[in-house]
Amino acid sequence: MVELEATVERITYYNQENGFAVVKLTVKDDENLVTAVGYFHSLEVGEVLKLKGIWTMHKDYGYQFKVDYYETLMPATAKEIENYLASGVIRGIGPATAKRIVKMFGEDSLEVLANSPEELLKIPGIGNKKLKIITESYSQQQETREIMLFLQQYGIGPGVAVKIYKNYKDKAIEVLKENPYRLADEVYGIGFKTADRIAQSMGIKSDSLERLCAGLKYAMYKAADEGHVFLPAEELLYKASQLLNIEKKELLTQAFLALEEKKDIVVERAWGREDVYLSAFYYSENAVARRLFLLAAMVDKALDITDEDIDKIEKHCNIKLAKRQREALEKAARHGVLIITGGPGTGKTTTIQSLLEFFKQQDLKVALAAPTGRAAKRMVEATGMEAKTIHRLLEYNAYEEGGMTFGKDHDNPLDEDVIIIDEVSMVDIILMHHLLSAIRLGARVILVGDKDQLPSVGPGSVLREIIESDRLP
Repeated sequence: MVELEATVERITYYNQENGFAVVKLTVKDDENLVTAVGYFHSLEVGEVLKLKGIWTMHKDYGYQFKVDYYETLMPATAKEIENYLASGVIRGIGPATAKRIVKMFGEDSLEVLANSPEELLKIPGIGNKKLKIITESYSQQQETREIMLFLQQYGIGPGVAVKIYKNYKDKAIEVLKENPYRLADEVYGIGFKTADRIAQSMGIKSDSLERLCAGLKYAMYKAADEGHVFLPAEELLYKASQLLNIEKKELLTQAFLALEEKKDIVVERAWGREDVYLSAFYYSENAVARRLFLLAAMVDKALDITDEDIDKIEKHCNIKLAKRQREALEKAARHGVLIITGGPGTGKTTTIQSLLEFFKQQDLKVALAAPTGRAAKRMVEATGMEAKTIHRLLEYNAYEEGGMTFGKDHDNPLDEDVIIIDEVSMVDIILMHHLLSAIRLGARVILVGDKDQLPSVGPGSVLREIIESDRLP
């Protein structure tokens, strides 16, 4: 690993969300500017940095120094101090004030700032109000520097360190000392393995309660990645013991009970079984069942449809409907929720076309959606109507620092009278919860798909479970 000491000359790019930056540096005994790329909690022109990293060759931009570790060095010479103060890194001090400070205090300027800031009142233009701004800003700079040094001494690279700092600010050291496994829950982009590595480097015991609790949740998330909404308790404890290399079952059981007490998990106990859910999955599953029941029961009104009406739809669409397809039209007219299922070539698309014509005749507003862009495009090609992804339908918005929101929800529902969703087998339990929550009571929901095809990428076989419940038409 190469070590450099350099001064920031220009900040070409800086991402305020994650701290990624492209900077131009001057390095001692090198008249050419050096390009460095990496993650920095903050940057100002004039700062002196100690960097560790490797040289890389970018196909478009040439040689770059990829930063794996850095710390901000305090400038030593009068000229370096003046450049540092003039950079704007400390609020209340600009180029002119920086020049006056260094002229009066020379190489002791930063010592004055740190230990005798009242001396700055001797500088023309600095009064009590500005002094307060300067001292608070300088104190914050020093605190931030100490936090970043603390994080990096435990092998936390700049990218992760910036995420931690932006999440916890001045509480970062306190949080890590108390329970570094909080990172896995609270900092977007940091999982259990990273938090565990940090915790181990800080001397946290491998059988600590904090580690075991985090490991159990990690085992649940891994199961969710495989499509499971819950795990039997015994299977969860076994998987966690393997992941954590812990043999004492009583320790894991203690952590298990602690998670249940904190409501991080929900345990269903019945018929001699203990099934364990992450809370979000448990409440989503229950909410989906409850919402489907309400939508089925509270349709605005049953619509009349006769055999003659269906004959007219066939003629208008130039199609011939099978008996089951005609039954689907009749059920869609009467019920709030309808499931249309079958394998490839069984006429699901034709049924959708006939439904669209029927709802058009009833002057009902219809929305078409599917889990993926490709599936939505197929709906457009088959129907000639606009179709969206479910995320777009719900006005999805993701944040770079983590988390997401939907513009359409229980408080701001979709205004369509009929929602038709294709390829429902691909919809997981969390997305189905958001979708159904955004459909107003009284509207119709038609779910289309093949339960034996295209499983969801997230937890839950929602379509299969709905069909096998045999509670909906």
